[in-house]
Amino acid sequence: MIPATVQMGRRLAWAKVVATGSSVRTVKLDDRVLFDPAERSEVELHRKTYILLRERDLHAVAAERLQDGSTGLYL
Repeated sequence: MIPATVQMGRRLAWAKVVATGSSVRTVKLDDRVLFDPAERSEVELHRKTYILLRERDLHAVAAERLQDGSTGLYL
């Protein structure tokens, strides 16, 4: 039995950054970002669907290179 008050873990997803706003500080074009699919909005432009995210809703950004002892993720 699982109590009704238990909160199940959420599965996060990866996406590629294709555009940023003017006040974005830590994310660049072509970065891979980790986000919660439940905290997103979508917009369709020219028959393509894009996900809109706020920078504060990102959980991690994948680093291009791994250094010794590094996890390869940063915020």
